[in-house]
Amino acid sequence: MLKVWDGTDWASLDGVKYWTGSEWDKNNRSKVRSASNDWIPRRFTDKDVAVIVKWNVASRTPPDTPDPTFDIPNIMGLTQAAAITAIQINFNVGDITYINTTNSSLDGKVASQFPEPNLKYPENTFINFVLYDFVTPTAVVPQLNGLLKTQAETAITSLGLVVGLQDTIEVYDTTLIGRVVPDVQFPSAGTTVDTGTLVSFDYYVQKPFVVMPNLVGQDQYSVFSLLSAVNLDPGTVTNIETTNQSLEGKVASQQYNAGQQLQAGTTVNYSVYIPNTNTTVPNIVGKTPSQASDLLNTAELYLGAETTLETTNVSLEGTIASQQYGAGTTRPVNTSVNYVVYIPNTFTTVPNIVNQTLATATSLCTAAELILGYKYGETETSNTSLHNKIAAQSPAAGTSQYVNTSINYNLYVPLKTAVVPNIVGQTPSVAAGTLSSPGFVLGYQTGSVNTTSQSIVGTIASQSPASGTTQTIGSAVNYTLYVLDPYTTVPNIVGQTTSNANTLLTNAGLNVGSVTETPTSNASLVGTVQSQGTASGSSILRGSSVNYVRYRAYITNTVTQTKTGTAYIWSPNWQSTYYGSGSRRTINTETLYFGRFSSTSTTGDQVSLIKVNDSSLASACNGVSGSRPYTITGVTFNYQLGSGIGNSSKPVYLGYASLTNTGAPSSISLSSVYKSQQYAGNQTNGNYYSINLNSSLRNMCFSAPTYALVVNAQDTNASSYGGIVASSVYFTITLQWTETTTTYS
Repeated sequence: MLKVWDGTDWASLDGVKYWTGSEWDKNNRSKVRSASNDWIPRRFTDKDVAVIVKWNVASRTPPDTPDPTFDIPNIMGLTQAAAITAIQINFNVGDITYINTTNSSLDGKVASQFPEPNLKYPENTFINFVLYDFVTPTAVVPQLNGLLKTQAETAITSLGLVVGLQDTIEVYDTTLIGRVVPDVQFPSAGTTVDTGTLVSFDYYVQKPFVVMPNLVGQDQYSVFSLLSAVNLDPGTVTNIETTNQSLEGKVASQQYNAGQQLQAGTTVNYSVYIPNTNTTVPNIVGKTPSQASDLLNTAELYLGAETTLETTNVSLEGTIASQQYGAGTTRPVNTSVNYVVYIPNTFTTVPNIVNQTLATATSLCTAAELILGYKYGETETSNTSLHNKIAAQSPAAGTSQYVNTSINYNLYVPLKTAVVPNIVGQTPSVAAGTLSSPGFVLGYQTGSVNTTSQSIVGTIASQSPASGTTQTIGSAVNYTLYVLDPYTTVPNIVGQTTSNANTLLTNAGLNVGSVTETPTSNASLVGTVQSQGTASGSSILRGSSVNYVRYRAYITNTVTQTKTGTAYIWSPNWQSTYYGSGSRRTINTETLYFGRFSSTSTTGDQVSLIKVNDSSLASACNGVSGSRPYTITGVTFNYQLGSGIGNSSKPVYLGYASLTNTGAPSSISLSSVYKSQQYAGNQTNGNYYSINLNSSLRNMCFSAPTYALVVNAQDTNASSYGGIVASSVYFTITLQWTETTTTYS
């Protein structure tokens, strides 16, 4: 319980409101400090707490005599004037505000007041109140487009709006009759207006029909008045010739039948008779020119220019073979008609002498009053039955020629041969030129031959047919190519300086392995090779490392060096070709195919995969680095593009297949193949290529676990079809490793 001083006494209150700075809030609690300096109550509670609080206060000044108070009048529902009169008896009029209402009976009456009625307040307290202000209700004008008239009216009145003016528009489209014309309503759809507002719109009504009058037989000048009288329009006029003068200028026909109902404004086409200016051409074929002239004159026509046509039929000579205008066609009167008349023959038809002997051809030409002429060419053939027979003729069989004309001919002869030139030692591109000179073509590569000589790699090792043999011109010459022998001979480096020993090993395709040193007191031997780990004359794989021992002086110095070396993968662990269905193509030991080999092929896209296993890669690289930890800094993919496969040149792309040794290669699916990771360039069949793999492919295919390298075409067009010679594939791997060695000076 809290007591407050009301001016005359301490009054008990049930509750207290607190001013928050913007409003009065009753949801607060209070604490007071006790004589012991504690805050009471000690915790919040919803229960009543009775606490005796004592404190010392100064003697208070007796309160002033309080002002008299009066009951606040109840002005709710009064008009503004009545409310002011009631307030001014004991109080003052405060702020007057307004609140909207759509109830017209409340307009201008008090909606609320403050302070509330019947509370006691001092005289002249300001009393605020709120008045109702009537606002006319509004509605959103509905969309009427396409509604039936009755539907539109219902949509208007259901919102408190009023149906306004309605105009009509005539139309023949029965699907529109009775419906609101789009976008002609007012106010427009979506507009907010007061209820009771008029909403106007137009709607479609049936457009009236008219009856087609009879124009046939009427004078042409009366057509316009006849049609316009029934709201029809004259259309296109077509003229019809007539020899009946009584019909000239009269209507011959009309587009629509008389009495037919038409839409008002319809255009009516009609035809009118005009004087005749044409005549029908008679048939003069088979007639003499004199007889033809009489026939044409009767038809108001006359003979024109005469041309001639030879004939071997004597009975036709002097008669007309054809006429310029066909019998029965219409031409203007007084037109000339040209014609062709038969005359004695001076031409003959050329017989067919192809595939005939010269004797038979001579007889055929003589019978046709022609002469067998000269031989203008020869055609080689392996078909002995055609030798010395005619291959072609000029003029052609069936053409018409003057009698005694010469018929020239081309004669079949045996095939010509030439001696095959020597292409051994040439590159395929040079060999193609060597063969083309005598008329031969470069065929297919049929195999390869290993060589240790870099200078002849990529040149032809043998040919078939052999050079010096006689062959038919145009034949293909196949060949084998030299490829680099994966094995090399270890040179003798004992006694050589370190520089010379390293050069000898590099020239032999080998890497310098571990170099150890042995002390010597002979200064002339310091820096020379004392012994080598692999005996000279041994045959080992290129890229292998050869360790050696060199002499050093007794002063030691430890040096850490970064070394590089080259490893070779001469035979990938497996190579195979796959096509689009996911099936593995039978392994071809000669060619790895890629692309679509036919535009109609159902096998889809092919890719070739070349896999180097982790163990093979590690073995080759450890052999170079001496089993020291190494980093692969570069990989070169070496191969030859196969000859005679698809177009002579094509774009080649490289990618990888995301599969490991498990289940491969039989488990391949093109869904695990990532194509076109690197463009290898536009390449030519038969050429050798060395492609440096980009970092992405190098990491995928030469970092354990290794993935298969994929060779593929950019698309599935048959023009991209190609293959790689399987025996030519090897990898060159550049390594880098750190090696701590002890040097001597």
